[in-house]
Amino acid sequence: MARNCGCGRRVYKEGDFIVKTSCPEITLEIIQKEDLCFQVKGKVSCNTLPLQHVNVNLSSSSESILKPQISTTDKDGGFSSELNLLENSAKEVEVTATVISNKSPVKKSITINF
Repeated sequence: MARNCGCGRRVYKEGDFIVKTSCPEITLEIIQKEDLCFQVKGKVSCNTLPLQHVNVNLSSSSESILKPQISTTDKDGGFSSELNLLENSAKEVEVTATVISNKSPVKKSITINF
């Protein structure tokens, strides 16, 4: 089970508006390294500040491509993992990064088309 990142909803006043933000925020990208080799990269932040030592659960729509695994963020809030697609894999695969915040999952997904 991923460790709680320790952040939650933040409320602050911006001019005449009350702004509610939900933390953490996850960015996610896929970089193709070779034909069937990809790197999943992302960042975890809260109000643009990087979150260090947060466990990120990475999973995919096909366990033959990416078995569920946990990556931990570095000092810049970054995490990464490599995945290799099989030649007979589905032509569209969804990769999801999940962190736990205040006992609730926060997810971000991205789709690989090849």
